[in-house]
Amino acid sequence: MSLAKRMAVLTVCSLCIQCSSDGDGGPNFPGSTENDYSLLFDGVDDYGSAGSISATLGEEIEQFSISLWFKSVGAPEAGAMMLHLNPQLESGTNSMQVRVYWETSSRVAFHVTPDFAGEPGATLLADVAAPQEWNSIVLTFDSQAASRHAKMYLNGEEVDSGDQGAPLIAKGNIQFATEASGVNFFSGYMDEVAFWDTPLVSGEIEAIYNEGKPKNVRFDIPGYDSSESVKSLWRMGDENFSDEGNVSDLVGNNHFTILGGGDFEQETP
Repeated sequence: MSLAKRMAVLTVCSLCIQCSSDGDGGPNFPGSTENDYSLLFDGVDDYGSAGSISATLGEEIEQFSISLWFKSVGAPEAGAMMLHLNPQLESGTNSMQVRVYWETSSRVAFHVTPDFAGEPGATLLADVAAPQEWNSIVLTFDSQAASRHAKMYLNGEEVDSGDQGAPLIAKGNIQFATEASGVNFFSGYMDEVAFWDTPLVSGEIEAIYNEGKPKNVRFDIPGYDSSESVKSLWRMGDENFSDEGNVSDLVGNNHFTILGGGDFEQETP
């Protein structure tokens, strides 16, 4: 057998190993654009814990976008946290915070501040008409903008904006579905969580929303060309290659651990 043929066989075998089942109910095909699984949090003690924010967005954060899909099980409880950056207030209360949480049973809030104790930052709000159906939220931050540094999009459309022009100094880690102190757990599904190091524009956000059928943001599509700016992507079961009990970061190396439970479910937008 020629060297070229041997290399081809080895490549195919490697891909087959990668694409085998991960043994935890989720599919395991790196490069797939299909969306077959999401991650269900029970609202009691399930949550996810990733590594440092700086591993995804760098040490000084001047710009970012965050996208996540969610579906509540039952009426959301006020205070229930879906995403929390720096949950332990590492370096004390005078440090950055980014939070996505339910302000009420029908309203989601996005709070971003460089200084939790000393700077109010910006809090943006989105009224969610159907929390128990799949919804998409995209959050953008651009400290270099003249105004409206933070923006919030619900299901492809901008719903709120606010001023908070100071860059963030990355502290702490990224946490899913609970607040730091083990309270305010989110009960529901999450899917297709992505971080970019640039602020997406409205046309791109509409394109990846895709009328309620999320696109794999690692690939450019008409209207969206920011795939190279994706820094972390957790598809919540799809393309998973981490060990059982983890969710793979398909772009960076910031895999997160599922704690308390959490199940991959065939429930997707």
